[in-house]
Amino acid sequence: MGVIGLDHPEPLPVVEIIPEGGHDFFDFDAKYNPGETTEICPADIPPEIAQGAQTMAVKAHEALQLTGYSRTDMILADTGEMFVIETNTIPGMTPTSLFPQAAAEAGLAFGTLLDRLIEMAMANNRKARIPASL
Repeated sequence: MGVIGLDHPEPLPVVEIIPEGGHDFFDFDAKYNPGETTEICPADIPPEIAQGAQTMAVKAHEALQLTGYSRTDMILADTGEMFVIETNTIPGMTPTSLFPQAAAEAGLAFGTLLDRLIEMAMANNRKARIPASL
């Protein structure tokens, strides 16, 4: 689950990862060997589960006091329960990484996404330099 934004972080569409090729879980080989995993964006899950994942990702982003962007990894159990695994403060940013895939689904082309991240970093830097008394 990707999250983007400074003052009001917004969730991106959910990316579903399905390990294949005999992998029981999303291990190193499933992640980095082409054809070992299917990635679906937006995820083929019920809307209420997707919305719950998005809410959890934003809450993790805010609880960790992150700025700009993050990606929170989760597991959806067979019971329908969602478990947070970790939050990545610097998720992969190659054109085939999960965060850019979700951003593209949300209408942000890769170049536009990079422009937005740079703009947010510059705005955050300017904001940090302004004295509180002004």
